[in-house]
Amino acid sequence: MILHPKKFTALFSALYIACLLAFAPTLALAATTDTQTVNLDEMTDSKRLELAKFLLENGQANKAVQAIIYKKFETKQYIIIAQSMLADALFFSGNKDQAIVTLRKLLAVDPSLTMARYKLAQMLFATDDDLAAKHHFQILRSSISSDQAQNVIGQYLSQIDLRKRWFFNVGGNILPQSNLNGGSSKDIYYCEDTASTPKGVESWTNLLAAFGLDCKAGIPIAPSEQAQSGVAISANITGGYRFRLAENASWTIRATGEYTRYPKPTADVITLAMNSGPTIRLNNASKININASASLSISDKKISQKHYAISSTFDHVFSPQVLGSLTATYGSTENLTNNDYTNTVASLNASVQVSIDSSSFVRFMGGVARAKYVEPNLSYWKVNGGLGYYKEFEHGITIYSEADISYKAKAFEAITTYNFNAKLSKRDFNFFGFTPQLIYNYNRADSNISRNDTDAHSLSIGVTRSF
Repeated sequence: MILHPKKFTALFSALYIACLLAFAPTLALAATTDTQTVNLDEMTDSKRLELAKFLLENGQANKAVQAIIYKKFETKQYIIIAQSMLADALFFSGNKDQAIVTLRKLLAVDPSLTMARYKLAQMLFATDDDLAAKHHFQILRSSISSDQAQNVIGQYLSQIDLRKRWFFNVGGNILPQSNLNGGSSKDIYYCEDTASTPKGVESWTNLLAAFGLDCKAGIPIAPSEQAQSGVAISANITGGYRFRLAENASWTIRATGEYTRYPKPTADVITLAMNSGPTIRLNNASKININASASLSISDKKISQKHYAISSTFDHVFSPQVLGSLTATYGSTENLTNNDYTNTVASLNASVQVSIDSSSFVRFMGGVARAKYVEPNLSYWKVNGGLGYYKEFEHGITIYSEADISYKAKAFEAITTYNFNAKLSKRDFNFFGFTPQLIYNYNRADSNISRNDTDAHSLSIGVTRSF
């Protein structure tokens, strides 16, 4: 049975009051206090907090706000309690956005404040910001050991997966890139750069000689095939609806549109995508998500690529600190401008996330994929492994970084790819619900056919939803 979230608050409210009394054991204000005759100037910090608590409990949230903000509190312990109370008072007086901002700022001071994070997750849940609420509930799950608390958090996460709701999001990025077209990192190649075996080198040498080219002396790579740098600009919009199928199942429909403007001569690209599928909660620890998707890309005023895929993901909570995920995907890509990129890919990927403390975790990743291309293009097998790290710092700084290595084996070529990306955001910043985000990515491909080596840096400067 899934309980209503209001029934979950008793445990955490009790914990909050216990923390309050532990920090301020001398607080004592009779419930019969006449709030009209209270002199806030003469009150100690502890008595002012008790007054605010009394006002909150008696449905006078606006007066509680005034009591808290009347003057600054002197000690850190009272400042933390006051800001937490202020968020409650703002929320119950109708200033929900400001209440959420207050808690984000409090967590920016100290990411380990479990009660502040729980309140923030509750408020985000109550305002239907499921992605942000889920983020904080998942962190809470790893930082609280109580079985009862784990059940409460599990029920919230279950409702986030299952409750019916509309959702909508917009975003945009400025994308400086050193290799927009995936071109070669070389400007000249030689005979030994053209193949991985002596026989292959000889074949290419003879073929090029037939066109009057001497690759022993070096052949310039055409500018269009070299890495091209520039700044792209992208904007995206997403909308959808989730509806309830059963007590433990929901179905989500999502549509996405993205426009990317590239520097000339690269054509701009519009991508339209639709995906849909069910989420089934097996229990509080396990769920299955099935997703079918279709997308098309438009460039030069015509459809340039179509893509179809179906995937299934199994998520399991091994313990509050250890989460596992397994995803199987099958996809087909039809490129209408260059048949070399038409392919089908089947992949299996797994990850294990291990919490370090109440504000950080590491993620271990690995996978295998098989891709088949239209002849004479070479199909391949690929294996990959990587490590991710998430950390919340003071001042609202959040970083998530990943390092990944993959090995791709073709009939005559082996490619080792190194990828690193880091995502930096300031979570307490709030501009109409958005926060700035900076993403850096580095990708290097080393082939035993050195003409195919690539090297690329990219930077994404944009905004994302506040969390």
